[in-house]
Amino acid sequence: IPHTQFFSDDGTWKDADMIKGIFETAGVDLSKPIVTTCGSGMTAAVVSFAAAMAGADKVALYDGSWSEWGADADTPKATA
Repeated sequence: IPHTQFFSDDGTWKDADMIKGIFETAGVDLSKPIVTTCGSGMTAAVVSFAAAMAGADKVALYDGSWSEWGADADTPKATA
């Protein structure tokens, strides 16, 4: 889910029910563990916070995100 979806047009956070609906529409089960990731971990923090606002209590952020994963020659990556 792009982090921008959690904000209203005026830049404020949407309310918890709206955020929960965003996760539900995306097929995310907030009762299961969630790991957020992005390019560097910065925008993933927004998604982690939004998940907590929506009631998730098992949220982790992969702070290395793609920068770390992509730099490691031993991690699997799709190349085609």
